[in-house]
Amino acid sequence: YIYPRQQVATINTEFSFDIMLEEIDNARSIYVELEYDKESLNVVPDSISLGSVFSNCESSLLLLNDNPNQFGILKISISFLGNVCNGFEGSGDLVSVKMVVVQVPLNNESLIRINNNSSFRDLENNEIDISNINSSSSHVSRVSFP
Repeated sequence: YIYPRQQVATINTEFSFDIMLEEIDNARSIYVELEYDKESLNVVPDSISLGSVFSNCESSLLLLNDNPNQFGILKISISFLGNVCNGFEGSGDLVSVKMVVVQVPLNNESLIRINNNSSFRDLENNEIDISNINSSSSHVSRVSFP
């Protein structure tokens, strides 16, 4: 999920949020697609940083798509690598993302959503079911403008 689930922002300001994992069982690789309104918000790609779930996996790999602001989709691919790292189990913050407000939308609200293209894989490269992400229920965070 995205934390915080709601925040207030103003034009030309930056704000941050975390993508959180909850009760994960043996994930070795993670792919997350984050959708947002590119007319209102832009990702600051250089600001994306690994979270606490990597405390035992310093040599892990974080890949991002080039120019996410062109389509309003940030694609995050993560692999837990290293001799002491056998993947991740438990809960914690996966990555921190910073965005900047480029324009206030007409309805004074913009949504950031983890879509159902996201996936987790285990050590044997089997897909792990993400029970609470599907086409009718994505993880959404709301950005409102005063």
